This record gives sequence, structure tokens and C-alpha cells, in this order.
Amino acid sequence: MYSYPTKGMAQHQNHMDERNGVLQFISASGPSHRVGNFVVRSAKDVQALRAKTK
Repeated sequence: MYSYPTKGMAQHQNHMDERNGVLQFISASGPSHRVGNFVVRSAKDVQALRAKTK
């Protein structure tokens, strides 16, 4: 899995967003000007995405 957030990331904004049944965690940092987007998916959703990309 990926490490989240990246090292040295000073978070100053954290948001939880739920749209169309998809839960997302969005985090913005000040000094590094980075934005992270973590999407929470079920095992069924991951399988559907894998099938779509093949």
C-alpha cells in the first residue's frame, strides 16, 4: 500500500466528502503545496475497476 500522507506534509485542511455513494478523504498541505485524495472503496468496487481496465 501507499504511505499517506507523504513525509513532511503539514496538513492544514482535511475534508471528508461523500458523493454518489463514494467516500473520499481530501487533505491539503501548506509548505509543499500538495493535495492528497484518498478514495474509500469496497472489495466489490475494486474488482469492478480491475475488470474495467483489462
